[in-house]
Amino acid sequence: MLDELNFGRAEPCVRVNSVDSGLVEEDLKVTLSAERLPQALMLPKVENEEHISWASTRDHSDSQMTTQRYSFVPHASSNEF
Repeated sequence: MLDELNFGRAEPCVRVNSVDSGLVEEDLKVTLSAERLPQALMLPKVENEEHISWASTRDHSDSQMTTQRYSFVPHASSNEF
């Protein structure tokens, strides 16, 4: 779908499901297999450091992410950390 949309000069950011949802792997697979990648991924409901660690250490060898710089935007669900 990203390949079909025209964002103009805006930098697209894709919000994926939370790490604990069980859906984030498929979200990343679909998003990172696009010909045109977003500039950032928003990781919602971040509740601890392990969620950020999971996202940053995930094996991306099956995607274009290995050749492009990528940003993760954590979105905390609480003020605990």
